[in-house]
Amino acid sequence: MLILPLVVVLAVLICLALASLGGSREVVLKDYGFAFVNTGRLMGIMRVPGAQTDVAEMISVLKPDGKIVIEDGVPSFNDEKLSSEIPAFFNDNSSLYIPWDEAVFLSTDLKLRSIEGKTFLIKGMFFDEQYTRREEAKELLLLSCTKNLFVSIDSFSVISNGERFDVEPMDLVLFDGYNIRTATVTDNVAERSSHGIAKDSLVIIGDNTYLMEDFLGSLGLTVERDSTSGGLEKIEVPQEEENTDDPDAESTENVSAAKVPKPIQDSMVKIPEETFQYCLGYRYDYPKDFEIFSSGGVWHQKRDEFTSEMETAPLFAEERVYFPDDYIVVDM
Repeated sequence: MLILPLVVVLAVLICLALASLGGSREVVLKDYGFAFVNTGRLMGIMRVPGAQTDVAEMISVLKPDGKIVIEDGVPSFNDEKLSSEIPAFFNDNSSLYIPWDEAVFLSTDLKLRSIEGKTFLIKGMFFDEQYTRREEAKELLLLSCTKNLFVSIDSFSVISNGERFDVEPMDLVLFDGYNIRTATVTDNVAERSSHGIAKDSLVIIGDNTYLMEDFLGSLGLTVERDSTSGGLEKIEVPQEEENTDDPDAESTENVSAAKVPKPIQDSMVKIPEETFQYCLGYRYDYPKDFEIFSSGGVWHQKRDEFTSEMETAPLFAEERVYFPDDYIVVDM
């Protein structure tokens, strides 16, 4: 007679143990919001020409006192599975819920940062799943969703083909080969835009200006047509080797300084006088105080906010010559 109750107790304990191993948890919401139900469909509509798309069938509306259930890393709401790559948006796109164990961000100085997930990002602060304040969210620019899909945390600008456009906080940003595509969802409508980019396009983050090639390089992306292959794996923060020679050396989760692109201002050379150069028999004149810089072995000129590649022929001034590349001088 005592065997049956013991069997029942053991069965209950086994079920509880299996539930805990499965990683199931619930998050009770306090605010209204929405979450995408399919990452692939979102990336697909971001690539389609047009400015607006009705996305009512692609999102799940989240309500206060509702519960997001995370089962084996997959979130759901009211038994509807949500995207496991895109965070949920709340309070008119002013805050996020990130259900993953680890969140990877690109900071405003183009370093990758790994931050513990399972968190709300509200008004520049991280909160845990019980809405308890955790830490500040300083100097973060992009949240990695997939290999080339991000959520902007801070604003930045891009100058390409003589035009400037801005990416605003909480925009969805897709780096799609030769294009940057953005989307913002309001009232079930995705406002979309698409802009062409090139290697020498400029990215302006605060007071710093970077080449697009360097900016994307910090994310492991390139400006090329096949950069969108694959796509649904998140960016990982490269792990640095431990310094066993110096026990007092500081450890960091960031990319080493040598790998972090420098603003082009750091490598800029200002030519203090009027110059000219010849290329294929044509003379090109450059004004006083124009600036040049090198990137990837190619020299560029910068005028106002725009750049263009320039020849590496010598620049002649009234009493001197400037060599923008390595030359050999031969004494006959």
